[in-house]
Amino acid sequence: MKQLLPKIIGRTFNLLAPVFPKYTRNRAFDLLCRIKHIPVTETGRKFFDVGETIWMDIAGINTALHRWGKGPVKVLFLHGWMSNSQRWKKYVESLDPEQYSCYALDAPGHGDSYSNYMNIEIFRQAYEQAIRTIGEVDVVVGHSFGNLVAGYQYLYSPSVAVKNYVIMGSIEGLEPVFGYCREKMDLSPGMINNLGVRFNEVLKLPHSDITMKHFFRKLDKPLFLIHEETDTVTPIGPIKEAASEAKNIEYHYTNGLDHTLKSDEVLNLVLEFIETQTKKGRHVLERI
Repeated sequence: MKQLLPKIIGRTFNLLAPVFPKYTRNRAFDLLCRIKHIPVTETGRKFFDVGETIWMDIAGINTALHRWGKGPVKVLFLHGWMSNSQRWKKYVESLDPEQYSCYALDAPGHGDSYSNYMNIEIFRQAYEQAIRTIGEVDVVVGHSFGNLVAGYQYLYSPSVAVKNYVIMGSIEGLEPVFGYCREKMDLSPGMINNLGVRFNEVLKLPHSDITMKHFFRKLDKPLFLIHEETDTVTPIGPIKEAASEAKNIEYHYTNGLDHTLKSDEVLNLVLEFIETQTKKGRHVLERI
């Protein structure tokens, strides 16, 4: 029944769309933005409590920006869809708190940022506000959907105060959302186009422009890309193609992991990139 219900709803939208295009696209968009909030585990709660939490109001949602450490180098972590900042526990604990200030954003509807509604524009607003709160960020480390948010913000505002990026297990663009609507909801081509109109009403850029390919092509900052060869959640093909457009990229493709990329190998690679890039920045300042 759970698998049948989306198709029933989708087919209803297909029937009503020619007569009520605005109503159907608004309702379909709102349904896509409804998410199930997953509570933070006891381990995650202890991890958050070791640091401090800065609260931000994003679209009426009390949104959590966690912080650990007091060092001069600032690192901001962005989780993916249906995840939270707990996923960065090993990364934060591996960075010297005297050298690094680590921040992790709980996207609206995730972790401590309680809500049952979220989309990429709301996530972008939270990310933008987090950077304003933190100041210039030395490295943004993202996973999955969080990378698309960072890319979207850069495409919208290339002056965003971020020096380096780590892109892990990234989704390539918003096409999988429309793919879900076609496959799981049986939305017709006309209704898909209608839904796209609503996306473009909400987003700061046309939804077709929000891709990692466009981000990589335009980015003039150092970028480290990590992706699993056998990833079934965010297949590697589109990301490899997007990476061919990058100007200043290092990449590492794993084999034998999964979409989460949780391994000591990946942890050490990311830590090495953070240390190398931030040392370069410090050496430049010393020469000046």
